[in-house]
Amino acid sequence: MFGATGPNITASDGDYSFEQALLAASLMMGDSAEPAFVLGADEGHETFSPLLDGSIAPGLPLADGGGALVVSRQADGAKKCSIAIPFYGRGVDGAVANLIAALGADWQSRCGLVMVGIPAAYTQVGEAQLAEFMKLAGPMLPVVRYRRLTGEFASASAVAAALAASMLDEGVIPGVLAEGSDIVLDACRNKILILGFGQNITAMELSR
Repeated sequence: MFGATGPNITASDGDYSFEQALLAASLMMGDSAEPAFVLGADEGHETFSPLLDGSIAPGLPLADGGGALVVSRQADGAKKCSIAIPFYGRGVDGAVANLIAALGADWQSRCGLVMVGIPAAYTQVGEAQLAEFMKLAGPMLPVVRYRRLTGEFASASAVAAALAASMLDEGVIPGVLAEGSDIVLDACRNKILILGFGQNITAMELSR
């Protein structure tokens, strides 16, 4: 696939497949100098999408899309953007507290934006998890529910990751996303956090 010379691996964790693929790439790459191509993509289908994705309500407009990143442990020649997945786990009791612990003590001071994905099928539990996160985290940064922009499809988090990488490359978060003025990303505030809630709880950190 795509001319890859290494193994092709498919992640199949539904709404969290892109994060799962990123985690798999991180584990399998080890200290290799070879890059990995991490891709998430979906195509809407009037018949099959409502059957296979509980977040897609019959009769509502279909959404689809995707995003891809080339990731490498070698910084030479790469754009000045890094990505990490500090947390990936089931949405069980105590998981939100474990998420915050995994992010570290100073994550808010370095973060410019929090992007949150809650699949419609898990709205109730996902909103409760987000509320718990905001309560435990204290005063919050701007929060964007990115599925309101992308629509409902399993690879929406791949689109969010590509969007975050683009904003880091430009060095600014547009005010239309931040619900206010533009946010300049500099040496002190240089991260975008992408959270997933619902059946699973995930975190992707992109920084420059």
